[in-house]
Amino acid sequence: MKQESNSKKLISLWDLQDKMEAATQKIVILGVTPLGDDFDWEHFADAISNKIKEGSLELRIFRESENFIYGKSLISENKNISGDLKSYSFTQLMYAYNAVIEELRKKLYKVCCDWHPRNDADVKKLEKSKKNYKANLSVRTMCLDIPVPAIYIDGEYYITMSLTKFFSNKRFYEYVDSDNVWYESYKKYFEAYLENDDCSKKYSSVARYADEGHDDEILELYDVDRIARGLYPRDCFYSTNNSQLVIWDFVFSRDGKLLLHKRKWNAKDNVGMWDKSVGGHVDYSQDFDSTDAATRELIEELFSDEGALQTHSSAINFHKEDTRDLVFLGDWNSSLRYNAPFQEIKDHPKQWFYFRLPKSTSIRRQSNRIMPPIFFDSDGRAIDAFDFKSCFTKAQILELVRQSDKYGNKFANYDDNEIYSRIETVHLLELLDEKREANKSTLAEIVKPYGISRVEESKQKELTVISDIYFFIADAGFDEKALRGLHNSDFALVDVEEIKEKQRDGWRLSPDMQSILSNSTGLLSSIEDCVGFLRRMNKRSNG
Repeated sequence: MKQESNSKKLISLWDLQDKMEAATQKIVILGVTPLGDDFDWEHFADAISNKIKEGSLELRIFRESENFIYGKSLISENKNISGDLKSYSFTQLMYAYNAVIEELRKKLYKVCCDWHPRNDADVKKLEKSKKNYKANLSVRTMCLDIPVPAIYIDGEYYITMSLTKFFSNKRFYEYVDSDNVWYESYKKYFEAYLENDDCSKKYSSVARYADEGHDDEILELYDVDRIARGLYPRDCFYSTNNSQLVIWDFVFSRDGKLLLHKRKWNAKDNVGMWDKSVGGHVDYSQDFDSTDAATRELIEELFSDEGALQTHSSAINFHKEDTRDLVFLGDWNSSLRYNAPFQEIKDHPKQWFYFRLPKSTSIRRQSNRIMPPIFFDSDGRAIDAFDFKSCFTKAQILELVRQSDKYGNKFANYDDNEIYSRIETVHLLELLDEKREANKSTLAEIVKPYGISRVEESKQKELTVISDIYFFIADAGFDEKALRGLHNSDFALVDVEEIKEKQRDGWRLSPDMQSILSNSTGLLSSIEDCVGFLRRMNKRSNG
């Protein structure tokens, strides 16, 4: 009798799709693989597109991670093990993973955002449709395991158990109600995975199709013993004891000056602040160890293919994929500074050399990150990045450009209409920060004349990192001006002793640089050690 009762709660995949298409409020999908390779995503998109466009239906999808799907493929690729009708390779399992983006999301985008308005009324409709699309459609990749695939439809929960047979013809979902013996456990599971932002958002990343670029950054997570434990989104490292492995590169000129890099306004954090020469994470897909990451990040952040090949100079003699012009001299050992291999640096003035601080000196610390500022309009509402430009008149934007040496030169050959059309939010933020620095003022004071009532700049997050440290000795012709010509970013070669003085003059230093100068990381003494060696070597060479 109990078995008959349970069978009445089973629903076929096709009937489930009908229910999803008839939904009027909210659908949440946790795990897309069980829907199989014959779920009709295009038909589903047709059925719900106008609801998304009008803002009446919310659709949230959490697809499995590639790692999770690969684990499933170890069973499904052998039908003798899985018991399924045929074998399914990793590539075949990935179809459902990609179909959500390539078939569903592309079609919804076309209906909601990719049409041309013919009059003012259509313009308003299009703007509303775009906002509804952005607010009511979410497709993310869940980096946690998904033990029980589930679908929520207008207050009802359905589950399925795809343990070995993944694309079987007899696929069913079960309606879970309060009579189910596991109901309370399932309810907590649903709330954790589907409703709790500390799980559903923190451990998932935005999924994009190829035209939009890459998904959110996925990094290798390390425990307190520096053991890799898996792949997770960048945001899940904030406010935890889990670490990401990063490199900090410090580039020195031959006369002992340190290269500082001003972070761009489209950076994820510490925007507009002066930071170490180069910083970045160790990429599990490219780097064998942090030494590979140190050279890769140096070349990616300081040089580009165009710069190396088109603006060739003595200071720029390698391009993105070529690290042969960087000579690794092993761990930094100050007791050998007057002997080989330091003589090699002196004898090859046009060569780049680098050292790694011994791994025993790697820094494991909470690295404070100051998040991008939030601007508020006259009504106290936060201004979306897409609307930021509308706070400024065309005349105000052109005036900011003319007051800027950087952008004034960049747009010198454009007329006013072309300049205005090319300026984006990130450029406006840089222009405002440049004005703030010139006036030795605050960002809040600078933006007041433009109708922005308040700026929230103090929001911080803590990111736990394990930092491997590298010292790069540039060639003798190295010049930060060449870098400015290659990048839409600022660089400065300065004496270490001058950095605090520049901070008093209005420079904003990143929390990492502030901690280095206070020697709370223990790194300042090593930097000063390298500076002293280079100055003495430079003095002997010139003498």
